[in-house]
Amino acid sequence: MAELPLVGDEFAGYRLRAVLGRGGMSVVYQAENPRLGSVIALKVLAPELAADDVFRARFLEESRIAASLNHPNVIPIYDTGSHEGLLYIAMRYVSGTDLRQVIKKRGRVVPATAVFLLGQAARALDAAHRRGLVHRDVKPGNLLIERGSEDDDDPDRRRVGGDPGRPAARRASLDGAVHAGGLRARRVRLRLRPAGRER
Repeated sequence: MAELPLVGDEFAGYRLRAVLGRGGMSVVYQAENPRLGSVIALKVLAPELAADDVFRARFLEESRIAASLNHPNVIPIYDTGSHEGLLYIAMRYVSGTDLRQVIKKRGRVVPATAVFLLGQAARALDAAHRRGLVHRDVKPGNLLIERGSEDDDDPDRRRVGGDPGRPAARRASLDGAVHAGGLRARRVRLRLRPAGRER
């Protein structure tokens, strides 16, 4: 049976730079496309999943559908396939964190920020559902919060939340900027998980 690649390996035309996350079904790497010099996130599924013909067919079909989604709150998929007996999906690298880490670090998210973040996630799920995709694993760890720039001077950005005693802005942003207690993000992106096993 095939083995998961290691940091430093080249896999499916991408050079693996670091492990971003590890779960029961996959490992997500930060990877570089040496032809373009761009950085991506490369998810490689567990070897036993590629051996399951039904799973493999469903994964590839759902990946194609997910790649056709063009929505600001869905991480774009660049490539998918099989390499050395392993299934993979190449997607945009999101600089930032996930909601699970934010909750772990802060203990809570102020209500205005929570509503804002969940609204963006709901829009992403709605876009996926309209294309016939079901996420199967909606959880804080799959809600990525894209890092914004502190020196961003776009006048259309508004802040949500903020210091206690100060009212939250009524309008978050035209493109999803969030600032709450030091958390600055441009938008929430939903990491789709094609063909995940239901629990």
